[in-house]
Amino acid sequence: LERHAGDLVVLGPTELTAFEKALRWQSNKRGQLYSENSVNQAIDSVRRFYRWAAAVGHVRKNPTSHMITRRVPKKARRELSTAEARQLLIQPNPKTFHGARDRAVLGLFIEHRLAFQVLANLDMCHFHYD
Repeated sequence: LERHAGDLVVLGPTELTAFEKALRWQSNKRGQLYSENSVNQAIDSVRRFYRWAAAVGHVRKNPTSHMITRRVPKKARRELSTAEARQLLIQPNPKTFHGARDRAVLGLFIEHRLAFQVLANLDMCHFHYD
């Protein structure tokens, strides 16, 4: 923000709106537009900064009160067809411990649509090979 606008104490709503628009149309290091989540994080950081600055007395009024973040819709998960699920489940060898474990995890993923973060937290000591 300081690189974009200069002195942070004298910024008003107009300059902050211009900064927000620049973020939405500015390309990142890879030449792509920033994702909506990245823009929201940047705007939230600026809003937190000005809330703090107003509370401490560095600025008289919080100039970010008009800034809102957009709600990012969740991306739809790809559904596996029955044939794709079968093909995936025959990959691990169920005659070995690791193969049986992997097949159980894949079964949980396919049947219950668990996120990989939830699957990563499974305690495999509860997996009984027999």
